[in-house]
Amino acid sequence: MPDGISDKQLKWGYWWVLHRELVRHIVEVGLGIVALALCGYALWQVTDWLANRRAEEDALRQIVNREINIEEYRRTNTPLALEIGTVTAVPIARGLYDLVAEVKNPNLKWAMRDVPFTFTADGQSVQGSTFFLPLESKYVAKLGVPLRVQPRQVSLSFDKVSWQRIRDLSTLSLPSFNVLNQSIEQVTPADAGGPTATRLRFGLENTSPFSFWQVGVTVVLTKSGSVQAVGQQVLSDVTSQSTREVEFYWSETIITADNLVVRPEVNVLDARVLK
Repeated sequence: MPDGISDKQLKWGYWWVLHRELVRHIVEVGLGIVALALCGYALWQVTDWLANRRAEEDALRQIVNREINIEEYRRTNTPLALEIGTVTAVPIARGLYDLVAEVKNPNLKWAMRDVPFTFTADGQSVQGSTFFLPLESKYVAKLGVPLRVQPRQVSLSFDKVSWQRIRDLSTLSLPSFNVLNQSIEQVTPADAGGPTATRLRFGLENTSPFSFWQVGVTVVLTKSGSVQAVGQQVLSDVTSQSTREVEFYWSETIITADNLVVRPEVNVLDARVLK
């Protein structure tokens, strides 16, 4: 026995000589199995990619080929125009007229913070500005307009319309009011020879939880649907849950009416109006 070689090493060497081919065969088979598994995995990935690519191409093809209803999209995403009712010129004195029209904003999620308007009476124009909250209906008016004669034709137009999208109505501090104890009476002057006037009184209750620096009030008296008188004023410092006594006075005028419309207006689109 050569020096340095133990019996154990001789046994392992003898075993290796006898089984060398078997070991090589086992290694080759194992490597073949691993290679086959890798090829199968790669084939599965390629097949899955091709299938997903076909699905994506089909989806894109459907999107491209799908007919898009442009008119329906515009209808549902574009605000409707303001609805303008009858425009009236109400005589208040010789050569003076109140121009008035009822206007409604039919949009739930569109508003106008400030929109100019123009009344045109027989070619003569007078300008003003107002605002519209979502679904708000109001009387737009221009009072005491000098005209030579009562106009035969009066129109109202809105210039430079700029809509504001209201995505969440709960963000608006919407006001609410009650009109209490309204009364209309003819006022006889102390001087028997003076003209009789008409006076309107009512209480305006702010039932909302908000207080406002300013509240505009428009009143319209009608008879059989025809406007007989118009009045406007601005109340300052209107606190929540309070009631303000409001009075309108039309001198030298006897007004007969069967309906009273009171429209309080607060431009809550301007945060500065809130106390």
